[in-house]
Amino acid sequence: MRPIIYILDDDQGVRASLSWLVESVGLTARAFGAAAEFFRAFEPDVPACLVLDVRMPEVGGFEVQGWLNEQGGELPVIVVA
Repeated sequence: MRPIIYILDDDQGVRASLSWLVESVGLTARAFGAAAEFFRAFEPDVPACLVLDVRMPEVGGFEVQGWLNEQGGELPVIVVA
C-alpha cells in the first residue's frame, strides 16, 4: 500500500506546486481545493499525511483537524499558514 500525501489548499497554484514537489520524489499526491472534497476522498486505512492550509473559505484548516480527530485516526498534519 503506497502512502498518500494529501494536500488541502484553496489556492490552485499552491496545490499544483506542492503536488509537483511530492510527485517529483516518487510519492503519491492527492490535492483538494475544499474540505468537502478531501472528506469524501480520505482513506483512513492508507498510510498518509496531510498538508493543510489554515485559512480557507467555508471550512477552515482547524475545522478539518477537528474532523480528523473525531474520526479517531492519527493522520500527521503539516499546517501551512
